[in-house]
Amino acid sequence: MKLSVIAHSIMLLCVSGVSFAQDTTDNNKTVQRVEITGSSIKRVEAEGALPVQVITRQDIDRAGITSAEQLLATVSANVGGAFNMSANQAEGFTASTGTHNSGSSSANLRGLGPDSTLVLLNGRRIADHGLNGSSVDLNSIPFSAIERVEVLKDGASAIYGTDAIGGVINFILRTDYQGLEANVSGDMTQHRGGNIYNASLLFGKGSLVDDGYNFMATLAVDKNSALQGHQRAFQNGYQPARGLAPDTVGTPFATQRLSPFSLPGSTQQYSYANLLALQGNCSSYPQMHPYNSDLSGNTARAQGCSYDYGADWALMQPEEHQNLVSRASYKLDASNTVYFELTASHTSATDVYTPIQVKGFSYPAGGPYYQDLSSYIPGYDPTQDIRLSWRCVPCGNREETTASTTYRALFGIDGLIAGWDYKAGFSMAGSSANTDLVNGYVNATAFKTAMSTGLINPFAMPGQAQSAAGMAALNSAKATGQVYSGHTRLMQADGSASKEIANWNGNAISSALGFDLRRETYEFNSNSNAANNIYQATSDPSLNQVSRNIIALYGELLVPIVKQLEADLAVRHDRYSDFGGTTNPKVSLRYQPISSLMLRTSWSTGFHAPDFEQMYAGQTPGFLNSEEPDPILCPKNPGNPTYCNQAWNYQTGGNLNLKAEKSKQVSAGFVVSPLSNLSATVDYWNIKRTNRIVTPDPVQVLANDPANVIRNADGTINYIEAGFMNIAQDDTKGIDLGMKWDEKFAGDHFYLNLDGTYMISHAVQNSPQSPTNEFVGQFGDPNSGFADLFLRWRHTASLTWKHQDWTTTLTEQYNRGYYDEVPYGTTPPGFNPRVSSYNIYNLGVGYAGFDNTTINFTIKNLFDKDPPFSAHNVDDVVGAGWDAREGQPRLRAFMLELKYKFY
Repeated sequence: MKLSVIAHSIMLLCVSGVSFAQDTTDNNKTVQRVEITGSSIKRVEAEGALPVQVITRQDIDRAGITSAEQLLATVSANVGGAFNMSANQAEGFTASTGTHNSGSSSANLRGLGPDSTLVLLNGRRIADHGLNGSSVDLNSIPFSAIERVEVLKDGASAIYGTDAIGGVINFILRTDYQGLEANVSGDMTQHRGGNIYNASLLFGKGSLVDDGYNFMATLAVDKNSALQGHQRAFQNGYQPARGLAPDTVGTPFATQRLSPFSLPGSTQQYSYANLLALQGNCSSYPQMHPYNSDLSGNTARAQGCSYDYGADWALMQPEEHQNLVSRASYKLDASNTVYFELTASHTSATDVYTPIQVKGFSYPAGGPYYQDLSSYIPGYDPTQDIRLSWRCVPCGNREETTASTTYRALFGIDGLIAGWDYKAGFSMAGSSANTDLVNGYVNATAFKTAMSTGLINPFAMPGQAQSAAGMAALNSAKATGQVYSGHTRLMQADGSASKEIANWNGNAISSALGFDLRRETYEFNSNSNAANNIYQATSDPSLNQVSRNIIALYGELLVPIVKQLEADLAVRHDRYSDFGGTTNPKVSLRYQPISSLMLRTSWSTGFHAPDFEQMYAGQTPGFLNSEEPDPILCPKNPGNPTYCNQAWNYQTGGNLNLKAEKSKQVSAGFVVSPLSNLSATVDYWNIKRTNRIVTPDPVQVLANDPANVIRNADGTINYIEAGFMNIAQDDTKGIDLGMKWDEKFAGDHFYLNLDGTYMISHAVQNSPQSPTNEFVGQFGDPNSGFADLFLRWRHTASLTWKHQDWTTTLTEQYNRGYYDEVPYGTTPPGFNPRVSSYNIYNLGVGYAGFDNTTINFTIKNLFDKDPPFSAHNVDDVVGAGWDAREGQPRLRAFMLELKYKFY
């Protein structure tokens, strides 16, 4: 690690309002015993040794944050990936556990994936997204009702069970609120597109302390408008001097696919021809350019044009969210309270992609728009149908709308009985989602028929509209309606109790016991199968409703070994009805030799239960893209193509023999407070996962795994089993740095904060036969879907100045650069292999001088900075010429928020 990076970072500003669980409690407040995320034992907050980052409501408002996704973008431990409003548009039609769905966003602590980050609401689980069935949609979190967020940057399967490998994010709602408050905000971009609007109403009546009851409810409505690719100049997929040019000849002015030909005076062979290219005029059509064979290396396409189709993608899809939270609490006596809580959300989002690229269809000879190239190409036969490579712009951009509804109803009780602090609850939660085709898709059979009429003109120039008959033919082939839907259900009963049970050398020994009973259900219904024949629309097979039951018991013991040293011991056993049981312990030590220094370390194991799709998905056949030898019969029959040169069949799908993914993790660090108003934290962490569930390369299975090569009775290969398997592993390690300083000077208050993560390594081995690849500081891996971007260093820093009724906050978000995607084909001279470092500043000003009114104004991306250039196109990650996993496509934006408390 470069010392200059660390020194620079510690001197920077930091995450607006980050605090740590070990921070001292305000002397003016009554010290209370509370439960901190990651432990079931109630304790004084200042005693905690866990690496917990606490983000308060005040911190959120100062930073101008209006959604859970925006909040997690400021948490350095959360790795950028295909899980945000921009990047998840790349996923399209899928219910795959490795990808995401339209309108959803997910947490991704340590870059281990959304299904290895546990998201809680008030300390309890909520339903996974109805389509992917494996991770929580952050948009279902009622953000306007959030009181604080606790981020545990450590494994916690010993307390919470599955998914808590990368860490835990606990969204904690307001309770015991009294009054009526309205909040409206508008977050508008300077360059148009991507505006965000929020409105909420919060009501509460009754005091638990004074009246013995409280009722609270909040309703929030959010709307995100679309940001189209053509609205941002940096969305540019044609920059050949920098190694970027679209490798496609599917153009709005159609390209012809021909038998190999040569032009007069040349022996070079070509297979594609576009009239505009032959005329040297490709750029006469918007977003079309000369095909760059120097970069692609594909000379067969050199007489075609290319099309910058990335500009057709929406950089942010239009979304609408509605969230409702209500909670009724009643105090049974001075120590015990019962409550009922209901949360519900609805999200609707529309993904916008490029128009379909038509391949395998022909325009008939003799049609009114037939294009004869015989004057350019010797031997051209105008009596033959034209095989097309065409971007069907008159079909419209492909659009699909996903609507999801999520709820949780919880009845709970907590309090104190016989010296035991306890809580218990019963909840029912669910999520239902469906995706509908809206525009731009066609039925393949109907489209082939429509093209055969010759009424559709694939060679129309800008300003040349399709005829009425041509549009009627296109419209007759359009495919709309629902393509898939999914449902998840979660029924849970849980409880825990903690107490000081004994004394050791004058210090209390505390313990906690708990149980967790759950029933999880998932169902996925697909209509986008071969029978529906929707062109360029794919989906996983349907999965009939499946369920599993989970029974878990856990315990925790807090032992003060000596006055300065305490140990926290925890263990949990989970029994699943479909794959068996797993036991996971955790040991953590806290040593405080002096008041200004605390040392901490932990060791634990964790697990992630196989997702429903991984176990129960139907089988999907396929065949190899290459001809491979039978490793048993080819050596016995050398040279026989029947055994030595075959594109063997294989199958992918669920595997009922899967086991849980396992992890071992360790952390060690310290908290130092040289001054009463200054604290800093340094924590090393390492997570090793084994038994990871992936779909293997069928070629590797054929060569190295004979047990999964299914043979016929005569010994010949029937198919290769390439479904989900427990064969991958990874090893992730890094260092978290944090700092918090606050100072009062001349009646003003200053706050300085830092939250940064230095990634040492993220090494992945996808199978025992695969090499181990390092991904820190790299663009990504095509075998992993380019989901995650492991930056060597990233931080968020902030400085806040509070002067009377004014509060001013300057925030910096910094991402260190990384090695870019290698351009396809030939690297141009002077190509820069690194993506530049990227930082943006936000400036917020708040005023609370009016009665019952608070005004916040924030300039986001203060210096209007473009995302750095990256030499990739949207085929791998959304964004042509930039990377949506880290870039902020909205550029400079102005947010105004008004809060008014009626009483």
